[in-house]
Formats: sequence, C-alpha cells, structure tokens
Amino acid sequence: MSKTNNHEQLHGNMPLPQSKLTEIIDSAASSVVATEGYSHNDTSKWNSQIIAKILDALKDESKGYKFLVHSTLVEVTDHRPGIKSSTGGFWNTEKDGVWNYKWSNDKVDVLVSIAWIHSSV
Repeated sequence: MSKTNNHEQLHGNMPLPQSKLTEIIDSAASSVVATEGYSHNDTSKWNSQIIAKILDALKDESKGYKFLVHSTLVEVTDHRPGIKSSTGGFWNTEKDGVWNYKWSNDKVDVLVSIAWIHSSV
C-alpha cells in the first residue's frame, strides 16, 4: 500500500494532526477495499462505507467541528487516467480548511478530501 499526502492544506489550524487523519483514512480504506479487487459494481458501496468510517472516527476524535468527506475510487490499471481534483471554500481561514490524501493498493486508489468548519455547537 502506498500513501500520498499532497499537503493541500489551506491553513495550519487542522482539527487533528495530519498523522491522525492519515491513520483514520488508512484504516477506513484498508478495511473496505484492501482485500478486494476493483469492482465497478461495488464502488458506490465502498465509497459510502469509507466515508461513514472516516466520519465516525472524526466525530469521536475531534469536537467543535463539522466535517465534509469526499471519496473517489480509481481503478489501478496500466493506463490510469490523469485525475486532478481541487476544493475551495469561503470560510474563516483561521479555523476552517481542507486536506487531501491518497491511499492505494495494487487494485484501487482511494482519493479522500476532508473539509472542516469550526462550529460552536
């Protein structure tokens, strides 16, 4: 498995350390797709499961934030398509932000984006 942190962080006030966010995504992705080959029919289910696991962990680990998690699955082939994704937002740059991460095995790349908005709730 390879891991890529592309450091597209919009500010330094992350709700958790990058190492913890990496651990959460690695755990979610590997528990859902690590032993599976790519199956187009299962991608919606896998994305839903990965997102649910990440959100559950974020809720348990960090208080005072609202989260949005986006997951994209890409089949690993000899001729992978080029994919570049960006996220932007209008928010408080001192408290809110976004972080992108790629988890991979030999069959599937899982591209995850986590956005957080500081909440007083």
